[in-house]
Amino acid sequence: MALSLKPFQLPSIVLKILDMLGSTVIPLILFSVGMNLRFTSIKKDIKIISLVLLIKQILLPLTVLTILLLLGVSLTLPWKVAILQLSMPPMVLASIFVIEANLNKDIAVSSVALGIILSFLTVPLIYYIIENMV
Repeated sequence: MALSLKPFQLPSIVLKILDMLGSTVIPLILFSVGMNLRFTSIKKDIKIISLVLLIKQILLPLTVLTILLLLGVSLTLPWKVAILQLSMPPMVLASIFVIEANLNKDIAVSSVALGIILSFLTVPLIYYIIENMV
């Protein structure tokens, strides 16, 4: 992004190389998270993982929705999308930061894995609440 704002043009070969390198990032991140996933840690840390996911995927979007309604904000499409985004699972990138910082990687990686599975329930639930109960 920053390179595109410069007052000079980069050679197309440089842009092509950067594009090729950039396209490898997501598979590497997913591979790294997958290598750190241990199902035994899910059993061991299920209470804290459940708490993390409850806050992230249910309480946070409902809290923001409640605050918006109390403030009298009209729930236009951008607001609905923002609330729906809050109900998405934890970021894979956040778990990479946790791994790099030598924090509890089992909780971070397990939260991402279970969060993705849980999002098949939470995202439609939050969408239903936004569309039908507000």
